[in-house]
Amino acid sequence: MRKIISFIGILALMTVIYHLTSVGLYASLFLPFPREIDIFILAAISAYFLTVLLEMLRTKRLARGNVIVFYLLYFGFTVYTLFAPHRGMYGLNLNPLNIFQTQQDPLIVALNLLLFAPVGFLLKLRWRNLLLMALLIALIETTQFVLKIGFADINDWISNLISFILGTQLIKINKKWNVRLQ
Repeated sequence: MRKIISFIGILALMTVIYHLTSVGLYASLFLPFPREIDIFILAAISAYFLTVLLEMLRTKRLARGNVIVFYLLYFGFTVYTLFAPHRGMYGLNLNPLNIFQTQQDPLIVALNLLLFAPVGFLLKLRWRNLLLMALLIALIETTQFVLKIGFADINDWISNLISFILGTQLIKINKKWNVRLQ
């Protein structure tokens, strides 16, 4: 019962936050539904993740089913957002210093810094894995440009690679917390 109440409370909070910030605007770029439904979908996924995280921190246990649901939602959402046509967003940026010259939304930078962290939870930080991720992210950015479904940006590539590295380091912190998988 505690999990349900936590989930509903977090869902309500995330929905309000998404309505009041630019997240709802970005959701309408990626998801094909009306804006209110987009916001509810993002809020529900966020509430689920936060509820599981809070329960994990409280009990020091993580149910195997929650890990499976997390990765199914994560990979589905990631593939969809990376390869769904983005409304009005197409182009190429190969200038890594451009991130300092433009008014890039901090939310987009933050999302790029989080996007591949869950992959880092699965792989160790080794040169082979780093090269594999660098090539995979470059392939994704190139595919977005060639198929005209997104904006290929060197800054996205750099941010996503940093995200992977952060994920490999965060899993080390998790091991120090001694969270057990049930």
